[in-house]
Amino acid sequence: MALRRFGTIFSKSSTKSSDEERSRLGRLPTYRTSLTRAPTYTTHAAGPSRSTDPEIDANLSAITEMSSVDMTSAAETSSIAGTITEATVRSGPRCVYYRLYTKDGAIESYNAIYSNDRSLGRIDAKDVAPPYTVILLKNFLCRIEGFKTSDNSNLYLSVPSYTPMEDDTRLSLVATSGPGLYEHEPVVLVVDSINEREAVKSSREKLRTKTNVGEVRYVHYRLYTREGALETNSPNLTSSNDHFLGRIFPGSVSPPHTAASLKAYLCKIEGFPSTENATLYLALSSQTPMEDSTHLSLLGQSGPGFSEHEPMALVVPSRRRSVSGPKRPLKKYKPEHDPHYVYYRLYTKDGAAKSRTSFNKGDSSLGRVDTLFVAPPHTLSSLKCHIATVEGISTLDMQLYEGASNDEPMIDDQRISLLATGYPGNNEERPMAVVYAVNKDPWKLYTLQHPTFTKKIQVTRSHQPSRKGWLDVKADEVLLTDGVETYTSWSPGDIYARYGYTAVNSAGKVGFVYGGKPSTYCKSYETSYR
Repeated sequence: MALRRFGTIFSKSSTKSSDEERSRLGRLPTYRTSLTRAPTYTTHAAGPSRSTDPEIDANLSAITEMSSVDMTSAAETSSIAGTITEATVRSGPRCVYYRLYTKDGAIESYNAIYSNDRSLGRIDAKDVAPPYTVILLKNFLCRIEGFKTSDNSNLYLSVPSYTPMEDDTRLSLVATSGPGLYEHEPVVLVVDSINEREAVKSSREKLRTKTNVGEVRYVHYRLYTREGALETNSPNLTSSNDHFLGRIFPGSVSPPHTAASLKAYLCKIEGFPSTENATLYLALSSQTPMEDSTHLSLLGQSGPGFSEHEPMALVVPSRRRSVSGPKRPLKKYKPEHDPHYVYYRLYTKDGAAKSRTSFNKGDSSLGRVDTLFVAPPHTLSSLKCHIATVEGISTLDMQLYEGASNDEPMIDDQRISLLATGYPGNNEERPMAVVYAVNKDPWKLYTLQHPTFTKKIQVTRSHQPSRKGWLDVKADEVLLTDGVETYTSWSPGDIYARYGYTAVNSAGKVGFVYGGKPSTYCKSYETSYR
């Protein structure tokens, strides 16, 4: 009997009658787990279709119908490519789970259901006005979250989706299956900005609150400037004292998950006002940064930054931050990994010099740096810049040799595999040689502490703000800067941005000066100082 029924189901005549009957009864499409076929939703960008053959889809739907009649269990089983997953079908009122974001990352929902995952909210599907379309669901979510309905907000079918759904797409919200059915597969609302959010009474008291969301996957990363590693604002201090290794919950990154959205979120939590000139590397060993449009798999069981031993790397142009990290008890850094060092001997033109990183009292010219503190890409230039920073010397008249017996210095753009085993200086018995020139030029002395300040600017208009963090400057005064335009505010309550540069004056004082729009106080003095 069972074989006869399956044979009938796969016949064309039965398929046609099943489709007609289902159309007459107005049955809605069945959503199951993330591994189960779902109807194709039209998005802003063309992509691979979820359905390939209408007859096959009809047969699969018929099998699902028969299974729902013959099986009374609350668990349904789906199998694709040999993988079997059991998912519990929700009983009782149909809910829609969603996550809330701006373009900079996750924000707290007024309908949060977890105290430690507040961007995840849920609503009763019956509260959405029919007909159930993307635009109506989007407008309802915006309203209950305190946002004005806007063409700039987007609704995604799920967190991993790369393109938003079209506004006129029909949704199945009141059936026992549909988008946002499971809390681990929520729909996603991305709003334009949080600045104009209105206070709305939360409906959280109507919902059951949980405090445990189970095991979560993190994205690990290390933070750098060109000079070397920076402490992160988001360390994992529960199991590590490494303040240079950060981690984030990937659900906090705004969809679509690309290198650009991840970079924007990391810059935000690390206190950098802009992603301009910031670069993101897939791994510490990567030689080229990722393109902003690169798609990233952040929510799977594997992906970039999945392991703290293989973190991603964010390289920012300056140490200047707009947000400081939380105050933490100071601990002496002790690497929990097996450290790999670059050993080198420090020389001037007159002979051996004392190294600031010396670890042997009987051999003061022998120094070393941890390879994890050298910024990607790992080239001789990045290694030279890091050594110059820790030694307080300038890269202007500095040369690196593979060994003291070598006659020719190494080339700046030469690649060095610092995470491998055979890089130059990997053994203290065969250290590299660093030769630098002692120079008493005051400008060059300032670059010892600020190796990236290589450009001169000239003040065109006197300005004495006498404020913390600002430089008092006079007309025609020459300053050194890194050439990266930044901005700050005049006071904590000031809503207007002041554009300019972080610079050092002839007295060695560092601070902010006007240099860009809307008012120009400085001009380029020369292309490059060094």
